[in-house]
Parts: sequence; structure tokens; C-alpha cells
Amino acid sequence: LPDVFIPVAESLNLAGELGKWVLNAACADLSRWRSQSVGLNIMLRVNVSPAQLVAQDLVSTVSKIVGKFGLTGRAIGLEITESMLIRDVASTRA
Repeated sequence: LPDVFIPVAESLNLAGELGKWVLNAACADLSRWRSQSVGLNIMLRVNVSPAQLVAQDLVSTVSKIVGKFGLTGRAIGLEITESMLIRDVASTRA
């Protein structure tokens, strides 16, 4: 379950890499769905981990992955959980 898996991934410093893998897989699926159904303009939402949110390369990583599949930035929405926001209020505000 996520409440067990995510803390383990974070403790092993794997959350950022897993997040990249998830975003890559999501974009691949979205691109395939759109190509199979011409005119289908669905959007996708992907949760962002705390490790990804504070990473210096988040914007470039997202741009690279989205571009790799011929999508625009509007095709993907990044979601931030409330629990993540309250972990470190000062950083969240910044």
C-alpha cells in the first residue's frame, strides 16, 4: 500500500527516480491513447513526491519527458498532496 511503500522509497532515496519513471510511463500511455483516438484531448494528472518537488531539475525533467512523447505542458498536471505541503511549512511557503 502507498502508506508503506512511499516511506520506504523515500528512506532509500528512490522517490525521485520512481517519480521520473511514473511520469515517463504516464506520458507514454497518454501519447499512445491520443494517437489511437484522433481528436481525444485528454489530460493526465501525476502526483509529485517531496523529493521531486524540491529537486533543482524538476522543470527540465518534466519538459524533457513531456517533449519526448510529443505532448505539451498542458497535457500533464502535477499534483501535490496536502500531507506533503505540511511536512515543512517554511519550505512550502518558499
